[in-house]
Amino acid sequence: MSLLVTGGNGFVMSNFVRQWLERKPEEIVTVLDRDAPDDVAQRYFGPFAGRIRWIKSDIGARQTWQDEASRHGIDQIVHGAALTPHPWVDNSGTTHDPEREMPERIIDVNLGGTLATLAFARSLPHCRRLVVVSTGSVYGDDGPDDRPLPEFGYVSPGTLYGISKYAAELVAGRYANLFDLPVVAVRLASVFGPMDRVLPSRHVICAPNQMTALALAGEPIRLNSPDGVGDWISALDVANALTALLEAERPQHSTYNIASGSAKTLAYLAELTASLVPGTTWSVDPEQANVVADPGRRLGQWGAYDISLMQREFGWAPGSLEHRLADYIVWRRTEEKSEAAV
Repeated sequence: MSLLVTGGNGFVMSNFVRQWLERKPEEIVTVLDRDAPDDVAQRYFGPFAGRIRWIKSDIGARQTWQDEASRHGIDQIVHGAALTPHPWVDNSGTTHDPEREMPERIIDVNLGGTLATLAFARSLPHCRRLVVVSTGSVYGDDGPDDRPLPEFGYVSPGTLYGISKYAAELVAGRYANLFDLPVVAVRLASVFGPMDRVLPSRHVICAPNQMTALALAGEPIRLNSPDGVGDWISALDVANALTALLEAERPQHSTYNIASGSAKTLAYLAELTASLVPGTTWSVDPEQANVVADPGRRLGQWGAYDISLMQREFGWAPGSLEHRLADYIVWRRTEEKSEAAV
């Protein structure tokens, strides 16, 4: 068994790579990423550095990485490489909108990268499983108001990110039928946890990241509204779910939500953060808010996701938000000490 992880230097995939190596001490993982591991990644992977084969390449440069990866006996793939093109503000205060600045690049990476990965999977003598990592952004803003959002229905992406990821799901599903490829897709809710940092391909800063950073810096948390919600899932629980899908003999479904299964308000998250970092204060201050969420976004992709397929089929269950947030705070404190020592 030999595993290839695309985008393995990024936030979510780095958690999966490390957890896979912890669980399987006899295995080596091949990681494909456009960027070499930064200082944070080098520290995170430190105990396992000798068991990671790095391929530094853009996923669109098929010949470059496929020739090298084909020499490693790959028979399983987790495809996580993607551009997450949310608007962001640089250090000078300039707002960037990647959808307007590089729309073709978003499609090239998110859809074209999936095509390149599917082509590689087809070329393998035996592909045991290909997991395509997708996103809750494929859903629209509407959903059931009496239960969590299921995998089937309510799909209505409104951004190039969601559109390109859903297109990638559809193409992967068609390849599975045409070429008998064992493909499964996962849709992630709002992920937080270790290794969450700004990267060239990702400028997302989620509420748990913002709140824990403020708390650890001794700064107050100021919400624009207490009522914004999110289904926050730890990257460690995502890693557990991906492992279950790779190890399954034959998953029963083509698509699975990976989430906590419930939506929590910003007020709940702020109170929880304050309890885990003594001395932290929080308030609702729309004029000077440093954590912002739209209180009108409570359904669809913004609300709770149904995780019953993962639970029933694999016995998978996420850890509690309290315990996972506490683990994240411990990691952040350790990482801050490591950065200060450099």
